[in-house]
Amino acid sequence: MIADYIKRENIKVVKEFPKEFPWGDKVYVLTKSGMYFRLESQGDTTLKVAANDKVITRFYQHTLNAISPDTLFNWNTLTYPFPTTFNYADATQVCEGWHEAVSYMKYNNSRAHFILHSKIGFETTGNDVVPYGFEMKIKIQK
Repeated sequence: MIADYIKRENIKVVKEFPKEFPWGDKVYVLTKSGMYFRLESQGDTTLKVAANDKVITRFYQHTLNAISPDTLFNWNTLTYPFPTTFNYADATQVCEGWHEAVSYMKYNNSRAHFILHSKIGFETTGNDVVPYGFEMKIKIQK
């Protein structure tokens, strides 16, 4: 399903993070965990995330299905009244993939796209679920 989505969306997959910003159009890094990650905006590089910082997220979540993707919007107060928050590096609060994505986003007000397979995304009682694509923006509270 992920390979079909990558082909359909004309995504260019690379194995190393680009040295220059902004990245080329539709360039995603395939990380060691199997996440596909694309940094859209570096954000405020003076405020970097650290363990136990509060991460405040707004996101779009979608399945990779071409015909009728399921979508969840938590992008602003019009689509969802409250942001999703968690403490960075606390694995009990959100999936492993979100922590990994934040580790690459690094800075306050950064924005990224990423694709998570079920092992680092959301599993239900140990069963695989469909992979999800995300667009996420973060704020960091020290």
